Amino acid sequence: MKRKDRQPFYKRFVAAVTAWWTRNYKANSIWRMTASFCALMLIIVSILIGVLYDRSVGQMQRSQEQQFSQLIEQQQALADQLDPDAFLEQFIPQAQENRQFLMVARINGQIYGRLQSWPKGIRQCPSRNLFPIWSQRYEELQLVSGCQIGLSQGQELLIATDDTSLRQLKDQFISSAAIALLISFSFALIAGWWFSAQVLRRIQSINAVAQQVSHGKMSLRVPPSSNNDEFDLLGSNINQMLDRLQNSLEMIVNNSDAIAHDLRTPLARLRLRLEQAYIQAENQQLSSDELGIMIEELDEILSTFSSILELSKLESGTLGQAKESISLNQIIEDACDLAQPLAEEQQQNLHLMTNEQVMVNADRRLLFRAVYNLVENAIKYAGANARIDVVINAQDFRIIDNGPGIPKSEHNKVFRRLYRMESSRSSPGHGLGLALVKAILDNHQMQIELISAEPGLEVRVSL
Repeated sequence: MKRKDRQPFYKRFVAAVTAWWTRNYKANSIWRMTASFCALMLIIVSILIGVLYDRSVGQMQRSQEQQFSQLIEQQQALADQLDPDAFLEQFIPQAQENRQFLMVARINGQIYGRLQSWPKGIRQCPSRNLFPIWSQRYEELQLVSGCQIGLSQGQELLIATDDTSLRQLKDQFISSAAIALLISFSFALIAGWWFSAQVLRRIQSINAVAQQVSHGKMSLRVPPSSNNDEFDLLGSNINQMLDRLQNSLEMIVNNSDAIAHDLRTPLARLRLRLEQAYIQAENQQLSSDELGIMIEELDEILSTFSSILELSKLESGTLGQAKESISLNQIIEDACDLAQPLAEEQQQNLHLMTNEQVMVNADRRLLFRAVYNLVENAIKYAGANARIDVVINAQDFRIIDNGPGIPKSEHNKVFRRLYRMESSRSSPGHGLGLALVKAILDNHQMQIELISAEPGLEVRVSL
């Protein structure tokens, strides 16, 4: 049986290395980034080596070529202008004295210059080739590069130069360049792999957190590092986004619980009254008072859902607004006038203090509603015989009361949807007033802040 032909070892080795590299390059991002970094490094180093070669060895070659061409042109011009004897008269001293170039002339079979015989196999200029000569100075064979050219009247001219040093310099430069490329490749391979591993490790940590969050582990966050770099900034932004997302989900759950808790009582009362009305209707004992109470219960429920819908539109920016330049003083004065009867029922002192006229660009209806809700809240929770001051300045307006106030731990919570403190659950309302106020003020680029007045509460709205 004949043995199957096998490829040479080096071909099989190259094929195996190529297959391994391709497999890892496609499957591993680290290798892809490392290969790209190595390629970029080799391109940069190659360009630098090319520029260095052109400015050193290349410049020397061009200078030698230029001198070689000028010498040929000079001797051709002299041969054309002078007779053979006059040409030899100037040529022989020049040929003997010129140590950079070998100059030999052959006139009528006679050789003039530093050679005893005419070399064979020399190319015609401008093409040049290497050939050996006997150096009388060093008494040894010497390899020179040159060419021959025919002159007028059957004369021939040989010009050559010893470029051994230049060729050695070129070989040394090429060897050094190869070593530099090898060192650069090794450095690029190590540095590229390390850098790629560091970068991908950070990306993979972020990706791992994102995958676990997508599977429901909302409490996980991207761990920060001590580098304080762009990846930490990205991780910080992702963590903030996850915080807001988790807060939104918790708010949805809490709102659902609050809606179920707060609407269960009025709906149960309404069902009981409808059941009583059904019984009374059979006995023809249904009164208009009973129907009025049921309508009030329905109005309260519908008002809650309307407020929730309006709040959602405000937060999403889909609620139409008609902003115009209006007097903030007039808005606050109208709100205080409307709330004055409520304050009188509680025997409270509602006092408006205006320092200057303030104009704002706002939706009149929405801004009035926000101001009225703040004043109404102060009246509702400040307690009987309280003092409520409304102060208007160019930078802000404030509503200050001397009631029980709100604990600092609750200052941010009261702006949530349907959130109510335990102390206020017995009072009417569904916890949407301050949430609506904040949404309206956010739409008007105004900031609201709660400050403990000790005693009481100060609500500051910065314009």
